[in-house]
Amino acid sequence: MDDPSFKDHSRRTTPETPANGEDGLTELRHLLFAPETTRLTEIKERLDDPQLHARDISEVLPDAVRIRSTRDTQLTTALTPIVEEAIHTSVQKSPQMLVDAISPLMGPAIRKSILVTIQGMIQSLNQAIEHSFSVKGLGWRLEALRTGKPFAEIVLLHSLVYRVEHVFLIHKKTGLLLQHVNDGVVTIEHEDLVSSMLTAIQDFVQDSFGTQQGDGLSTLQVGGMTVWIEQGSQALLATVIRGTPPEALRPMLLDVLDTIHAEHADLLVLFEGDSTPFEAVRPSLEDCLQRQYQDVKKRKTSPLLWMMGATIIVAFGLWTFSAIREHLRWTDYIATLQAQPGIVVTSTERRDGKYIVVGLRDPMAEDPEAILATQTVIAPETVASVWEPYYALTTEFQLARARRALKPPATVTLSMEHAILRARGAAPHRWVVEAGQLARTLPGIDHYHDDDVLDTDVRELEAYKMKIEHLYFQYPRGSSAISEALKEQLELTSETIKKMDTSAQRAGKHVHIDIIGHADEIGSETVNLAISQRRAARLLAKVDSPTLAHVTMTARGIGTQMTRSDGSSDRDPASNRRVSFNLRITDVLP
Repeated sequence: MDDPSFKDHSRRTTPETPANGEDGLTELRHLLFAPETTRLTEIKERLDDPQLHARDISEVLPDAVRIRSTRDTQLTTALTPIVEEAIHTSVQKSPQMLVDAISPLMGPAIRKSILVTIQGMIQSLNQAIEHSFSVKGLGWRLEALRTGKPFAEIVLLHSLVYRVEHVFLIHKKTGLLLQHVNDGVVTIEHEDLVSSMLTAIQDFVQDSFGTQQGDGLSTLQVGGMTVWIEQGSQALLATVIRGTPPEALRPMLLDVLDTIHAEHADLLVLFEGDSTPFEAVRPSLEDCLQRQYQDVKKRKTSPLLWMMGATIIVAFGLWTFSAIREHLRWTDYIATLQAQPGIVVTSTERRDGKYIVVGLRDPMAEDPEAILATQTVIAPETVASVWEPYYALTTEFQLARARRALKPPATVTLSMEHAILRARGAAPHRWVVEAGQLARTLPGIDHYHDDDVLDTDVRELEAYKMKIEHLYFQYPRGSSAISEALKEQLELTSETIKKMDTSAQRAGKHVHIDIIGHADEIGSETVNLAISQRRAARLLAKVDSPTLAHVTMTARGIGTQMTRSDGSSDRDPASNRRVSFNLRITDVLP
């Protein structure tokens, strides 16, 4: 019983042991789940506390609204009735707040509307017909021409006393338009803005000048327009009047306003924005569209006035006829210019009493001043012309421009087709070369062909070549001296060579003459070669000249290597004892 182990065992099985175990379990549970428990407690408190919940929602609400609005229109559909109800309640509670908010927008619109009204003067057809052909009407027409105003407006200004053009019935408390009528001559697009602006002006006058409650603006003056405002307990009657209205018109307007108050008192008191029931007051408002014109008494017209009028009409007719004739002449002149090849008229105008024409002119085209002087009756001093040079690419002008630039001889003809210039005929070599170089620089010419042009200098040179090559000098056997019989032929050969030199210079060619000495087959080859060389050298010394610039000559002997004709040397040895010529024509190197 005193064993320590036994005592320890008995101590662990005492009733206090389970309590100690529960405390450990609780501590373990606290260690494991304390953070989650605390988090759940905070979330519960946040959900149960409306202020915390609202604050959390406010942080994500703007983003949520923006995201939802980009997906569909359900949010807009849901909020529209709420926003409309809020605006309606705000207007009923304090309409002045809305008036102050939209006044900066209404002001420009109202000013534009009033400006359209002021500028929209239209005279009725009866008034225009009545005064069109009278002396007073002629005076009014002259006034219209002098001032630049329409004739109908001048007639209206002189004959109209006053005219009520618009009548507005406006709810006094809300400032909303109940009904609007006009005389059908001048219309207003934004009647609601007009009524709101009039209410805003009245509120401004009351606030700015400290008028008593119930006092209001009664008259507005805008140029030739007058706005009368009659005050009622529930509504205002605003009339837009042109001219000078009589004071007797005010009682009639007040009577109409009083009648509307008497017949529609309940509608005015209970008005909440729907103006449909007030269609019934239109006849009463249309009665306010009064007008009055001056009485025009017809008097007998003086003959002097008739003569003055006839003189004016005749003068005006002559002036009109002269102006039309002058315009037609100018039009014909411009049409004539435009029909000329190589002339392009770009603009015409009349300035400071002068006609001014501006355009483009090809140097090959007809002179516009000559056309003006010879084909029209327009005074040249009344016309100023400004012409810029240009090249017209018509076939006629291109061909004329090519003839002027190339200056072909009479033996050459030029033709033009599809931007291709062709030359045909015969011409000196220098012209052929220069024309070929210059033609390709002319505007509008894509190709130049001179295959059909015969070079006369080259042809002449070829003729000299052929003539000299057919000459030959024949010698006796064993002799290299030129006999008396050959001297005439020698002079002819020298002259021909000199002419060839001149022709070669013109043709831009160089001629080389090879003087070839020959010998018959009698004797040894060495002797024959030597004698053939002497014959060629002596002839060279006779025909060569230091004045020759485009002809060079060499001499050589070939002995019996080449006979006059194949197989003829045995039968006619004398024909091989000769000197012949071989010519070669080449281009002169640049």
